[in-house]
Amino acid sequence: MFDNSHGQTAGQADWVINGAFSDFANALVAEDYYVKEHRSANPLTLQDLQGYDVFVIPEAQIPFKKSEQEAIATFAEQGGGVFFIADHYNADRNLNRWDSNEVMNGWRRGAYSKPSPSFRFWK
Repeated sequence: MFDNSHGQTAGQADWVINGAFSDFANALVAEDYYVKEHRSANPLTLQDLQGYDVFVIPEAQIPFKKSEQEAIATFAEQGGGVFFIADHYNADRNLNRWDSNEVMNGWRRGAYSKPSPSFRFWK
């Protein structure tokens, strides 16, 4: 399942399965994988992830809430795969001062001293 709930289409971005990642999604379908998009205004839950083998997070622009991080961690602990895509810096497409690589690991270059104190993917 591909995430599309964390700013993947902000600005000029198109990091979704029927956009910039359509080749990726089509290649998976060609190998008999079921590909679905998660798009919701509500926080991601463990229930959202159940029934899928892998959760793909492409270029997230909005930090994950603590409850979402816990759901993803539990999903992985239960054998699910998580594929993070965040390959460059200075790509804040929604102007919230978070680049995708910062969203993934909580590292900040100093734009704020503590923008989200509960945020951390890895403990």
